[in-house]
Amino acid sequence: MSHDDESQRGDYATTGAATAAADADLPGPRTPASGPPVRRVATLGVVVSLLVTLAFVGLDLAYRLGGGVADDPTSRAKIDEDGSFAEITAWVVMIVAAAVLANRAVALPRAPVLWAWAGMLVVVTADDSLMIHETAGGALARSLGWSGALGLDAQGWGELAVWGVIGVVVGTALLVTFLRSGPLARRASGYLLGCVAVLGVGAVGVDMVAIVVEPYVGGTLSWVIAAAESAGELLAAGLFLTVAVCLLVATPRDRTP
Repeated sequence: MSHDDESQRGDYATTGAATAAADADLPGPRTPASGPPVRRVATLGVVVSLLVTLAFVGLDLAYRLGGGVADDPTSRAKIDEDGSFAEITAWVVMIVAAAVLANRAVALPRAPVLWAWAGMLVVVTADDSLMIHETAGGALARSLGWSGALGLDAQGWGELAVWGVIGVVVGTALLVTFLRSGPLARRASGYLLGCVAVLGVGAVGVDMVAIVVEPYVGGTLSWVIAAAESAGELLAAGLFLTVAVCLLVATPRDRTP
């Protein structure tokens, strides 16, 4: 090899190193943190979510065993009561999770799906707190003259129909924004989808079971079904927040260009 060839190779190596160094100094998306810190946050979030859920179930059970139901059948200590302490806690947690996801949607590049997830949590909270699917479902069933079928009454079918419409709208928004998002936001969406599964079991699955079996059961079994529904919703809220906080811990705090 000639001296000129060696000199040219040296120039290429020097130029490549300089380019790499310059690229390293350019502002841009940073690689998300991983490893023990995020795993510790995830583990802590799951444990706290479970403990808080069990605490509210225990509060409800202690209240009932203490004879409080007879004194105040609409007490907020009852986990299955509309506007209960447990339900209000779930609403607050869901809104906080939505706020954190919206923050990440602003701070991270190519993350529009996080906006959709934040919107979904707001919609779910509004539906639960304002009883939208119950009210709209009953009105729909009455207006269409529906009757019960397959063990589910007209009210139940109406609620399912309303949930279906909400699901189609939210699902479409999630799909469209998911396709426009980058790998990090898509990965986070996978965990959030798991939280939706937990929420669906409580808010829809157990709720429909309760409607079907309510006329035929009572006492302890009735309480178990009601507690499972509310506990599932509260646990799901905690898991949503856990995923949101893990994403916050794993990514830059400020918006990346």
